[in-house]
Amino acid sequence: MQLRSAKLLSDIQRSCSFIIEQASTRTLEDYEQNLLVRSAIERHFEIIGEALIRLTRSAPETVGQISNASQIIGFRHRLDMMILTPRSYGRSSSESFPFSETKLNTS
Repeated sequence: MQLRSAKLLSDIQRSCSFIIEQASTRTLEDYEQNLLVRSAIERHFEIIGEALIRLTRSAPETVGQISNASQIIGFRHRLDMMILTPRSYGRSSSESFPFSETKLNTS
């Protein structure tokens, strides 16, 4: 196994461990209300997906041994879309955010 592949697999393992640790010590409410926790968990999902994409290019035989690799990559892409267009699913473009610009201007 190439050094780069080993590094990517290590990144995947580290991110999986982080997500499992956070999920086992927090409630769904904690996740939804804590931006820092939510951002960190989402970032680790992105790391996993990106590492699998890179492994697909450099070591497809390794990715072939990872169950659900294509679904994991697909989840990473959906997560990116949700981050780029928050809360826009099922809403018109004018309702994309749950607040208006005037509510943000408190000065």
